[in-house]
Amino acid sequence: MVNRFVLAGLGLALVAAVAAIVTARQPAGMGDLEVAFVPPTRTSLSPPTPDPVPRVPAAAEEIVPIAYTLTTTWEGAAGSRPPVVQHVTRARDRVHVLVNGGRHEWVFERNPVYQDRVSAWQVDHAAREIRAHQETDLRNSLHIRGWIDVLTMRFDLATLGSLRDTGERRQVAGATFHRFRSYQSREPGVVETWWSPEWLLPLELVTRESGAVTATARIHDLSRNIDVSLLSSPAQRFPAYAAVDLVDAGEHR
Repeated sequence: MVNRFVLAGLGLALVAAVAAIVTARQPAGMGDLEVAFVPPTRTSLSPPTPDPVPRVPAAAEEIVPIAYTLTTTWEGAAGSRPPVVQHVTRARDRVHVLVNGGRHEWVFERNPVYQDRVSAWQVDHAAREIRAHQETDLRNSLHIRGWIDVLTMRFDLATLGSLRDTGERRQVAGATFHRFRSYQSREPGVVETWWSPEWLLPLELVTRESGAVTATARIHDLSRNIDVSLLSSPAQRFPAYAAVDLVDAGEHR
């Protein structure tokens, strides 16, 4: 688990600041993860009860290390909205996400004891800082509920129950992807996905955000060849960077 003052140790998520994160509950991609942490304003003596941490399915124990590029585009949005490109390296217990043209990196780690949970490091190359994010930080700023949200790039597995399996299949990098489509053609939410139950990964995901606006996230360059060094502790990769807690980093900005 990430120590709040000394970064040494951490369990695979993109992904995942996640690079790959749009702040909607069911995003099409993980956005650019440039979400500032803002302490919540208390409006009552009793804070709201957080959503429970989702359980990680048994298939997560058998996934193979992979690397891929995730590109998210939008259609129907007013004005110009450039594509978001994220480079993800995913293993069973850690995920590395490169975002913003390489200016930021994230390493997500699965909690070795409470394995549904997650923590992360954010590497800010401009500031030469490595910022520790605890579970609460990730939930508040990136809407990541637990490890499964990192593995699946925040695709909610419960959504599959409301989709129709078309029977179409695709083979990519040794994995089988199943095509699912929505019964509702105009309702907000997931419109279509190519989903791999063995890899817990959406190869393609189309989401209607509102009205005529749709977001499409596509994975390409999917490979089993990974750079293992990217999954190392950022403190080891960037020993000259300052290791700080997220709250401390915010106080010094």
